[in-house]
Amino acid sequence: MSLALEQATSNEWHVLKGESKFGPYTYADMIQMMQNKTLFNFDYVWSPHLESWTALAEIPDFSVDRLSRVASASQEMFARRSTERVTVSIPVFCHDNSRMWNGTCENLSEGGALILMQNPILLPGHMIYLHFRAKAEGEIAFNCTAEILAKRLTRQRIQHDTGLHYAVKFLQILPAGTEQVRSWVDAEVNKMKVLK
Repeated sequence: MSLALEQATSNEWHVLKGESKFGPYTYADMIQMMQNKTLFNFDYVWSPHLESWTALAEIPDFSVDRLSRVASASQEMFARRSTERVTVSIPVFCHDNSRMWNGTCENLSEGGALILMQNPILLPGHMIYLHFRAKAEGEIAFNCTAEILAKRLTRQRIQHDTGLHYAVKFLQILPAGTEQVRSWVDAEVNKMKVLK
């Protein structure tokens, strides 16, 4: 698939997974692998215009801004979210059956969330358990299981209490939890409509 790009991008990319090198891949292949969760921001890649193997997150061709522009120009390539996503600030407890962390849900939809938590060791593919706490009277607290889809890297030195963002997909959530999520999302959507 060819992409309509406003600036040149290399169409020869190689991926390093462990000790194995794969490629060459086109830029479109790389984006599709990112969407399919087989290529992550922490993976190292190389292209002829790069001096050395570089973490994908550090390459401007794969920045959020650049991918947003590519998505606008080549919409058929990008999977669209089927549910509304809103900015929130909801306290959550996160655990993986052995440790527990405080966290904050910063972005929410009926299908998943963006969680900021102090845990640098979780990886995409890990299953976690979330307890969403009620923020106000009339709201309900609920539990759900989720899968980590992506982990946002940081340039700071990672320690046990480093705050990292994790994109998660909800796997199991009780109907009351689904209703509470819908209520939070609807409230934020309505706020945005009033501001417009």
